[in-house]
Amino acid sequence: MQLLNPLSVNFPALQLARFRLSRKRPFVMGICNVTPDSFSDGGKAKDLSKALHHIENLIFEGADIIDVGGESTRPGATPVSEQEEMDRVIPLLEIALQKFDVPFSLDTQKPAIMQAALELKIDCLNDVNGFQALDALPVIKAADYAVYLCVMHKRGLIQANYKDDLVEDLIPDINRFFLERAEVFTQAGISLDRVCWDPGFGFGKTREQNWRLLQDLHILKKSFPQLLIGVSRKSMFESVTNSPPAKRQGVSVAAAISAATQGVTIVRVHDVLHTVQALDVFSRLYDWSNIS
Repeated sequence: MQLLNPLSVNFPALQLARFRLSRKRPFVMGICNVTPDSFSDGGKAKDLSKALHHIENLIFEGADIIDVGGESTRPGATPVSEQEEMDRVIPLLEIALQKFDVPFSLDTQKPAIMQAALELKIDCLNDVNGFQALDALPVIKAADYAVYLCVMHKRGLIQANYKDDLVEDLIPDINRFFLERAEVFTQAGISLDRVCWDPGFGFGKTREQNWRLLQDLHILKKSFPQLLIGVSRKSMFESVTNSPPAKRQGVSVAAAISAATQGVTIVRVHDVLHTVQALDVFSRLYDWSNIS
């Protein structure tokens, strides 16, 4: 694994619609799943009051961005209808966007729900399908303000493929996909300054591929400076710990630190407090305060 010299890592300021974020470390995106079946926290914030309380806690713990999702993308999850997902996330966002002074992201694949969130002035859209749905591009292009976009790579269906004998270098495949999407966005007049790139840990990738990808983030960063990673509590860590997802805080934080040393822009996590504390300590030790 090649680590970048922390003093040479530049964490760019981000413009997420209403907000301009600037830090000398990666930004921490806190997860708020309003689902009954997400792999780690399903049911934790299933109703409106619990979801608002969870968001308040995430902000108190230091989250820079809140990512709200209404459909689980865990392996084997049952897809939900457009209306059901709308009913889960839009009433929450209507209140949260007014109540809390932080940028909000919506994790959805459905253009109609993207449109509803844009009408509420959402700051960021996070699509595990990489905005490949036919109606997605017109929706995000038509936004009358600079919504930020998180574009994820996946292989095949949204399910993890754990054939441990299948070990191949995914970097060329991920690079190719990102370049294709970047070309589509550019031709549509969407600035790449408002796009970050997620290599999609666990989405159609083996455990070994996930580990290698975590080692090689610095290679992706050469072509795509704004990277987002979401490895929090994932099954790849079963080779390190036999703990259930909710008990994988330590390994998840370690992965976030590894990503930080390679210059990723955003880490998407369940355990905000532990991640923020670890990143702040690491930043103190390496004195990133002089990075411009």
